[in-house]
Amino acid sequence: MNDLFETNDLFEIIELKPGWFIRKPRWMSDFEFSRTRFGPLAIPLIIAGTGLAAAGQIQQGRVAAAEGESAQNIANYNAAVMEQQAKAKIFKGRFEQVKQVKRGEEIKSSARVGKPLSLLSEAELAAKLELEMLLIGYESEISAQRAESQATLDRLQGKLYKQRGKNLQTASYFKAGSSLLTGFG
Repeated sequence: MNDLFETNDLFEIIELKPGWFIRKPRWMSDFEFSRTRFGPLAIPLIIAGTGLAAAGQIQQGRVAAAEGESAQNIANYNAAVMEQQAKAKIFKGRFEQVKQVKRGEEIKSSARVGKPLSLLSEAELAAKLELEMLLIGYESEISAQRAESQATLDRLQGKLYKQRGKNLQTASYFKAGSSLLTGFG
């Protein structure tokens, strides 16, 4: 072991990690020494490692693109649900308006039968019932518009998810190319 640490002009001592030393002939380049030290498999292993790193980065990009497309599909589904809710709110509002008209007719007829109303109070009652019917329609329209707006936002969010996935996929190709260039350089 002592002859390993002998210094002379033919060899230099290289510490690989603490406590690990090797002797390299001074006339050999690092590349030549690595070929003799690690055998003929060193270069193919480096090439294989670089190729696997690049392939892994490409696969990450494919996964990101698939995730983006999946997120877009979910957002489109949510948008379709919101559109259905908007339609349901419109129909419910119309149904409530019809119920309000019938209830108003019942109130007017019972008021006529029970005790006569003055022309002014009958007009006020009719106006009040009409206003309630219009408010029901207005509230259902506003609620439906909110649901439609949410559906539009969901669709836009889905497009953003898909575009982000595509961008990550493109970035993975550049990373893979960079790995190949630095691995062989």
